[in-house]
Amino acid sequence: MKSNKVKLTQKIYLIKFLKKNNIKARYYGNRNAYFDSLCPVNNLSKNSLAFLEKKYFLNFKINIERNNSSIIITDNKNDYKVGKNILISNKPRELFIKILKILINDHLFKVNSLIYDSKKFQKVNIMNNVKIGKNCKIGSNVYLANCEIGNNVKIGPNTTIGYEGMTLYKKNKKSVMFPNVGKIIIDDNVTIGSNCSLMRGSISNTIISKNVSISNQVNIGHNVIILESTIVSSGAQLIGGVSVGSKCMLAAGCKLNANISIGKNCFVGLGSVVIKNVKKNTKVFGNPAKKISTN
Repeated sequence: MKSNKVKLTQKIYLIKFLKKNNIKARYYGNRNAYFDSLCPVNNLSKNSLAFLEKKYFLNFKINIERNNSSIIITDNKNDYKVGKNILISNKPRELFIKILKILINDHLFKVNSLIYDSKKFQKVNIMNNVKIGKNCKIGSNVYLANCEIGNNVKIGPNTTIGYEGMTLYKKNKKSVMFPNVGKIIIDDNVTIGSNCSLMRGSISNTIISKNVSISNQVNIGHNVIILESTIVSSGAQLIGGVSVGSKCMLAAGCKLNANISIGKNCFVGLGSVVIKNVKKNTKVFGNPAKKISTN
């Protein structure tokens, strides 16, 4: 699978960065620690920056233990006993966003040069940070931004790929937009129908793997991952953070709730509403969806 972390154009040495930007927060760890990418705490990678709120600590403790080169912003003062590089803040999400905005203003996110044949795609709205592979067919009025498109990809008319999704969080009882800095990675031999919406990632990437087929009027939220050879039928809605295994079949009109996982070789029935994880080789149907058999 393609990398899901959001890369920066250079290494950011934490102590120097904090001093330069007058950010006051208690730090435990390697004084020479740096980060060169961002990622969510459920998918930590080497030398990445992430945040973790205390109420979710037990869910992701093992991730921190295994990735000691990562820098974690947290409100749990005991996290430094587990992780190697811990930045303490009463509001870790807000501190992460503050750092994120500084990085955006300093133009430190990796941007690909525009690679496409402008004559071939005259009726396509191509914005910033777009890469298009070989032998692609893209319909009229398609909007492309913040995306990498592989070879032999087909995209139907009036589809939007790479626009910002509605990633919200609560601040002082108000809903606030979380900055989106991820992109969409579409691998080889993918087919996407007409009138679809595929949102860019927030602090990781939305990934559509090889040989995936997406029908018409499908909505795919931020940070969704769809693995190889899965079929997504007309009208399906995958909310942010959903993960779908390989060789799955998502029938027309189904809805997948945020951050759930669908295992390999699963079938989700017509119009089903899935609100919890589904194990591999399982067929589910209904609202809420329930197991009806195994494949």
